[in-house]
Amino acid sequence: MKIANFIVCLWLSVLPALAQGTVLFKNYVIPVGINAPFFEPDGVSPPAPGSINVQLHAGPASTSLDPVGVAIPIGQAGYYDGGVVAIPTVAPGEYAWVQVFAWDAQATGFDDAMNRGLRYGISDTIIVTTGGAGDPPSVAAPLVGLTSTVLQVQVPEPSAAALLLLGGALLCRRKCCRGRTL
Repeated sequence: MKIANFIVCLWLSVLPALAQGTVLFKNYVIPVGINAPFFEPDGVSPPAPGSINVQLHAGPASTSLDPVGVAIPIGQAGYYDGGVVAIPTVAPGEYAWVQVFAWDAQATGFDDAMNRGLRYGISDTIIVTTGGAGDPPSVAAPLVGLTSTVLQVQVPEPSAAALLLLGGALLCRRKCCRGRTL
């Protein structure tokens, strides 16, 4: 019986260490001044609903941001609502650095979108004090300071081998056709 009580006490003492800070993963919360839609590369048009996925990246420092929660599709007018997201590496009531990564839904992820020349974007990094602290726990922290993000498209660069082949072909053509007009 004493061993069972000891194990229960030990388990209960560890529970607070497992708590995670929470944020409200939403880019439209008017009462706190958040109105930060995503825009197409033209800087004016919102992406079509479902055409862009977004995911929160967060951590205890700006140099240690990891994906948290799941990727969700953008809805109407460039807005999304991912609900409450727990940040495993940040305790409740502590500072968290957060960014929102976005990519074309045709891609398997952010890096794939960049490599394939599809739309992608990253919000500015902001610092928030996470929710979940106290008793009762405080509400999830909204992403105050989040600003609109314009998606971009990266045109893939040709490989060194492709450039070498093209240069060689042009050089051969120049030598072969010297003195002749085409």
